[in-house]
Amino acid sequence: MSVQTETTESTNTNRTLSFLSGQLSPVEVAKIERELASLWNLSGSEHESGDGSGKPAYVIKSCALNFVLLAKASPANSEQSLDNLLAEITLRHPMRAILSMVEEEDDAAEPRIEAWVSARCHFLPGRLDKQMCCEQITVSWQGQKFKPESLASVITPLVIPDLPSWLFLPGSTISMQSLSPFLPYFDHVLLDSRSATFDAEKLGQFQFIEEWAGRVIFIDLAWLILQPWRRALAFAFDEKDVSLSKECLSTLDTITIRCGPDGGLLQSLLLTSWLTRRLSFQFQKLTETETGYKVEFSGKFAPLTVQIEKGDGSARTGISSVDVSFHQLGCCKLEESLKVTFSQGALSVCYKDKCEFVELPYCPELLTGTTSECGMSELVDDALEHTQQDAYYLEAVSGLLEMFQGRG
Repeated sequence: MSVQTETTESTNTNRTLSFLSGQLSPVEVAKIERELASLWNLSGSEHESGDGSGKPAYVIKSCALNFVLLAKASPANSEQSLDNLLAEITLRHPMRAILSMVEEEDDAAEPRIEAWVSARCHFLPGRLDKQMCCEQITVSWQGQKFKPESLASVITPLVIPDLPSWLFLPGSTISMQSLSPFLPYFDHVLLDSRSATFDAEKLGQFQFIEEWAGRVIFIDLAWLILQPWRRALAFAFDEKDVSLSKECLSTLDTITIRCGPDGGLLQSLLLTSWLTRRLSFQFQKLTETETGYKVEFSGKFAPLTVQIEKGDGSARTGISSVDVSFHQLGCCKLEESLKVTFSQGALSVCYKDKCEFVELPYCPELLTGTTSECGMSELVDDALEHTQQDAYYLEAVSGLLEMFQGRG
């Protein structure tokens, strides 16, 4: 064997081991697919197993979906934290993961796009002789002002045809309006609308969702986190232990929703919209107050007022409590309010001395925002199971838009 041949084999072995270990390998943007094909071809040979025996391990490439994570670089959305999130998600969902980071620089001359490739591998349970691997492409866009068309021209050709395609927007760093060049290539958009305010940008985001609904499936993490709150309110009128009459649903008087000072406001509005739409209350007026919002509705038998107050309760960014009082009309003679409260890691539903607890599908910290990472991969896992559009979410979005178009 010649020295040149030995050198080439050694170089290929190092490239392969670096690739399979998850290290980023720089690549020209135009040669991403070619480089991946080469690395997978080299990875098809035998490699040392993970049990220390020196026996060969085999690489199994797996891919069930496309998952593009698009974000502007920020302290909350650092490349490292998002890379860690993808590492957790790919353990349970074999995919082509594309991490696309946007960084706007005031002194940048022309937009610059760089790319890297790597593999995400883990040994199969009880089988240290076999690794299940998927691939990750990391793309960095840098320039003065984000130009979505230039980035989309790089990302969209990398979407594998005939596989489900997800576009994930963590936080609120990328405006929905900039997604138009991307959306024709994706089946699902995963967003996170949690926010401490409802401004013109947020209004535009939900208008965009309503406009594109039917062509793309929208999954909102803010909506998924509301699941236990929606379940708790329904639970109060469905379960024998709390035993409130369903007839009292039409006699709601006042609902007070308390949320954290740094967020939860938009979730409170979504919860309000869902409940009032489900119970056929008619929106009348929205007024901004010092602590949040006052929303007024008319009902079949009596009016309803919803007070949303931020800066109180145990949650920093989520909802901390919901209090419901009733008009004493017809068969409904409830003298005390229904209380749904998040406290000490549990969600309780109480009326008088009767309390029940609602199971939380995610870690408690995710509901309150006391940590940014806890449960996020679980939440994304849950989102990836939603292959159909939630009609109740779109109904809540419609109600939300109605409220802000008629604000006082």
